[in-house]
Amino acid sequence: MGSINNIFVYGTLREGRLENVLPKIKRFVTYSDKGYVKGRLFDVGDFPGAKPARLDNKKVYGQLIEIKPEHESEVFRELDEYEEYNPSNTDSSLFVRKKVNVFTKEGKSVNAWIYWYNHKVNNLKEITDGIYRKRKKNL
Repeated sequence: MGSINNIFVYGTLREGRLENVLPKIKRFVTYSDKGYVKGRLFDVGDFPGAKPARLDNKKVYGQLIEIKPEHESEVFRELDEYEEYNPSNTDSSLFVRKKVNVFTKEGKSVNAWIYWYNHKVNNLKEITDGIYRKRKKNL
């Protein structure tokens, strides 16, 4: 996985939601800077899906999570399962984990992992302001 111990989250894993979705990894991560990535955000139903974009005016807002290095494998195993990402078969994965540049509110550029949505978005509604607000009823 390399030396990147940050994940950029923009939906159901944002602060205040992770402990409800993946309580096993909560103690192995710390929330840090808020920021954005270049991308487009879509409403997939119970969760959002982001797709990369090259245009500067298309942004997905979220937050960085720092993973304690000694728990990196365990955290990514849980996250990959949650995001339905299979590194051995990315074509069938719901999301794919990729490296991305995150631009923080403090003006820094940080390398991180992100889970990009891996399906067509033709029939999905774009969240044009790049901020996911919807919550599942049980969160």
